Amino acid sequence: MYIGIRGGHQPSCQGANSIVNEVIEDRKIYASVIKFLKLDGNSVLDCTPSNTNSSATDLTSGVNKANNAKVDVFVSIHLNAGGGKGTEVLYFGNSASSKAYATRVCAKIVGLGFVNRNAKADVRGLYEMKHTNMSAIIVECYFLDSATDVALMNKVGIDAIGKAIAEGVVGHSIGGNTISATPISTKPTPIIVTPITPYVTPAQSPIKKGKAFVGNRCLELQQKLNKVMGANIAADSYFGNDSYNLLISFQKKYSLDADGLAGQNVFATLDKVITSMNTTIQFTGNASVLALQKKLNILGFKGSNGLKLSEDGFSGNNTTFATKTCQRWMEVSQDGIAGNNTLSGIDSILAKPFLKLGSKGIPVLYLQNRVGTKSDGTFGKNSEVSVITFQKKNGLVGDGLVGQGTWGALLK
Repeated sequence: MYIGIRGGHQPSCQGANSIVNEVIEDRKIYASVIKFLKLDGNSVLDCTPSNTNSSATDLTSGVNKANNAKVDVFVSIHLNAGGGKGTEVLYFGNSASSKAYATRVCAKIVGLGFVNRNAKADVRGLYEMKHTNMSAIIVECYFLDSATDVALMNKVGIDAIGKAIAEGVVGHSIGGNTISATPISTKPTPIIVTPITPYVTPAQSPIKKGKAFVGNRCLELQQKLNKVMGANIAADSYFGNDSYNLLISFQKKYSLDADGLAGQNVFATLDKVITSMNTTIQFTGNASVLALQKKLNILGFKGSNGLKLSEDGFSGNNTTFATKTCQRWMEVSQDGIAGNNTLSGIDSILAKPFLKLGSKGIPVLYLQNRVGTKSDGTFGKNSEVSVITFQKKNGLVGDGLVGQGTWGALLK
């Protein structure tokens, strides 16, 4: 059997980081999977790039390598995050063979004691699912922000989960002993970025036309330009035509290179002019980002630091992390950008619709994740049992009907 294995993410394209770091722990697991697959006599292709400078390159490199080599099955190893617990394995929606691989792998890992979140068809159009030419699965081994999951991983050891994945892929037991469990770090690991091209921090990188910049640098630029130039362009963190033209005017007025790039000279000159005006700027966040942060807090989605989001209107790593978690729960594209699909899904939850047996949709997905049952978007018997348990724990009538009282407990 010819098997392609990819370790998710890269040092320069980080995944999640909480109690443990995804890239560091994932690399241990994927190496163990390869070891046991080879022990069983299989041919293994390592589809993990040594390093890449973007998430897109990271994904395409692994997929292209697997496709070019014509492997029999592609397995991508990841850790989950977002406040849940347990193991889930994703597979390409209409592939019976991929489903079989996912079901076996999930069962093997769950056999170690992890909560069963089941094998799930990919409904989000994930790149590795859409663009591989063979059976493909994505293994979300456990939740790296769950103390319970990390403790269990610490107990069973890397090789136990590596062997479980390998046995699930090949469909039979593999000989060889697992190495005794080695405790993994329970402190967040510092992220060390080793890019393959010279790296410039976002605060120092020139802001270019047509870009939305993380870290609010563009928003700062727009607000300072408005103040200095007496303008009123939209301060929305997007550097479009209005921002570009205003920047060119500013550069010409203050004898700077009129190149439309907002580098350190531009910011230094802006600050100098603002100081000479004997005034200050009260920076305000983006209203849309502020509204999103408030909604994510109501729904209980936390930042990568495990804390409630700061409601300041400034989009940073924590807001992006919470948005991605929300998107994963709603089973929409996990890009961290709150587009129409994400916002409409959030609003459908906050509408607090009445849910019962047979109900379907995004509010049901949210409910299922909150009460800890299988999330498939359909309110079935298992969901009803979990809702009743949740209701009783929260001093409510255990009738399995999700009305305003139950929603109040879910969103408190």
